[in-house]
Amino acid sequence: MKGYQWLKERVNSEEGRRQLAKVKELHLLADRLGCTAAQLAIAWCLRSEGVSSVLLGVSNADQLVENLGALRTITEIDALLVNGAFIGLESPPSASCDMMFSSQRRVAVGYV
Repeated sequence: MKGYQWLKERVNSEEGRRQLAKVKELHLLADRLGCTAAQLAIAWCLRSEGVSSVLLGVSNADQLVENLGALRTITEIDALLVNGAFIGLESPPSASCDMMFSSQRRVAVGYV
């Protein structure tokens, strides 16, 4: 497509191929856990130390229900971390020392 040559070059670059391989691995991992890739990503964010809130953007009630399914995946992610399933994947950024986080996680659900 005209105007998107930069994207083709980026995807076909060595780094682009590495990233696509990681995405495929994450999809396989999500399948193994019985969840979607989106649920895996949300669960990863929820269990990350430096994250105090995860905002879910949804267009309908079905998407909200699917995204909230990530809550079932958190314990499986912790077990996989212990077993090294995420080796080779980037870790989430750690919190900077000037940020304060609650030790309790809160899940707020709203739908408009």
